[in-house]
Amino acid sequence: MMFFRAKVLLWPILLVSVLFLAATVAAFGFGGMNALALGPLFGSNTEERNSQLVQSVKQQEEVALVSLGIEGIVDRAESGTVFGVAIPGTERVTFIRYAFEAKLGIDGGDVDIEQTGENSFTVSIPAFVFIGYDEPSFEVAAENNGVLSWTTPGIDKLEMVNRILDAEEQRDYLAKYEETLTASARDFYSRIIASVDPAITVKFEFTK
Repeated sequence: MMFFRAKVLLWPILLVSVLFLAATVAAFGFGGMNALALGPLFGSNTEERNSQLVQSVKQQEEVALVSLGIEGIVDRAESGTVFGVAIPGTERVTFIRYAFEAKLGIDGGDVDIEQTGENSFTVSIPAFVFIGYDEPSFEVAAENNGVLSWTTPGIDKLEMVNRILDAEEQRDYLAKYEETLTASARDFYSRIIASVDPAITVKFEFTK
């Protein structure tokens, strides 16, 4: 039995392998370049920026926009009466001096931000609220009692203090400083957004 040995040329196989490898690398390289080039077209960077912007705004909770140094004196007078007529000498008058730092602002968790264009956003600000107060000081400044004041019930000083900070007084502060609060809210959130992207245009809407 006779065996024949065929000659196989190796250089064509090597050439094909090299060309295939080169084509594969080029394809991956071209695809990577396309991904980098097309990424901005599909808004991946925009989405990341939006997420960063929302997180920056939402991380705030209670935001104090205005601090007020409040000082004043409140008084109350009581007297005994007969048929609705005050009895001379039965009057009681109490004066209370007060001071505190009021904090007005918003609940940052209720702030809403919406994209309205490629580089424009609308920030919706909730109603302003009385956040609280610091360093309160209340003291009786003076008391004037008539000779028959013992017939008149004593004045409730705690109630006087509570009325200084009741809901009606808080609403008065918010109404009085609404313009200042609005300007402070614009400035506060404009600075946050500018830190993410100075090119963003911002429109504000305020809840009344």
